[in-house]
Amino acid sequence: MLRLILSFIIFIHGLIHLLGFVKEWQLAEVKQLTGKTLIPLSGSLPKTVGVLWLFTCLLFTALAASFLQKKEWWWMIACVAIVVSQILIIIYWQDAKFGTIANIIILVACFLSYGNWSFNRMVNDEINSFLSNIGKEKKVVTLKMINNLPPVVQKWLVRSKIIGKEIIQTVHLKQNGEMRTKPDGSWMSVEAEQYFTTEKPGFIWTADVEAAPFVHFSGRDKYEEGRGHMLIKVLSLYPVVNSIGKEIDQGNLLRYLAEIVWFPSAALSNYIA
Repeated sequence: MLRLILSFIIFIHGLIHLLGFVKEWQLAEVKQLTGKTLIPLSGSLPKTVGVLWLFTCLLFTALAASFLQKKEWWWMIACVAIVVSQILIIIYWQDAKFGTIANIIILVACFLSYGNWSFNRMVNDEINSFLSNIGKEKKVVTLKMINNLPPVVQKWLVRSKIIGKEIIQTVHLKQNGEMRTKPDGSWMSVEAEQYFTTEKPGFIWTADVEAAPFVHFSGRDKYEEGRGHMLIKVLSLYPVVNSIGKEIDQGNLLRYLAEIVWFPSAALSNYIA
């Protein structure tokens, strides 16, 4: 709903810019506009500025469409549209000053969207690097491979039905649910994705947590090359947790070991005894 409302505001704000084009090109009488400017415009300048009004209208229209379609790069168009729009508003301040309010609203949304884009870009780069060295050799789990394991582990692997199947090298999970930071805290909706590698033990977990209306946390937890790193940012911009060190290394290793229930063949790895 919020996305629809903001898209509507952007679209209407863009259409209002069309009045400036109509006024300067004298296509119709626009009684709402006096045409007074803070700097004198003479000769061909009024029509040139009129074209800028039209250009800005088209920018905001494209912006509304890209925002409604959840394009991550919509904020880039927004930056250009806001700058051009505000310059025109300043020139025609007496007629257009209230357009500044709409520009501020869009600028705030643009700022928040940039945070998401920047955080997601960082995580995507980490994931691409994380998954870039996966071995191509494929092995199939046999009964002989589990003979020397403790009986209870053998029973678990057999019941997991991995015998005769390829050893899992990478895993991609998607998670939806709720979480809270303390036993009596409020539940917060969370959407998360997690990537694992098994040849070298590691994972990257990324999550978006809705703490309250208009307030969300972006989180990334990872374990790679024996090192852990937990990063949490409010609005994807401001770090509230940025933890590394021995305790994080140990905690994330334990998390990896606990989560091999999703990919039992990792229990055959030579780094587990």
